[in-house]
Amino acid sequence: MHFSRMERLRRLYRDHSSRLLLVDMLRVCPFGKAIPLSAYVSGLLFIFLNLADAWVTKQLLAHGGGEANVIVSAYGSDMLIKGFLSLAIVLVLVRLGKVKLLWVLNVCMVAVVLWTGGWVLTYL
Repeated sequence: MHFSRMERLRRLYRDHSSRLLLVDMLRVCPFGKAIPLSAYVSGLLFIFLNLADAWVTKQLLAHGGGEANVIVSAYGSDMLIKGFLSLAIVLVLVRLGKVKLLWVLNVCMVAVVLWTGGWVLTYL
C-alpha cells in the first residue's frame, strides 16, 4: 500500500498524549486541523493595516483633523491598543475557520488607510 508524504508524516508525529499532530510543511497544529499558510499571511496583513491606520490617524490628528469613527474615538490612534485588538480579531477568526473573512477585512482596511491618508494630504 502506497502512502503520500503527508500521510506518512501524520503517522509519524504524535505528541506525548498520543494525539495526532497534523504536519504540513511549515505548520503544526494540535487542534485537529492544520492552519493554512494563507491564514498567517492574511492575519499579519490585517494587523499591519490596522497599525498603518493608527499611524495615519495619528498624523491626521497632529495636523488638526479629527477621528470620524465614534467607536474608536476613545483610544483613537493608540497603536498598542489597535495592534492588540487586531491580533485578537485575527486569532478568533482563524480559530473559527473564517480566514476568507480576513481577506474581506483586509480589503476594507486598505480602503480605510487610503481614505485617511487622503485626508492627511489635504492638511499638508
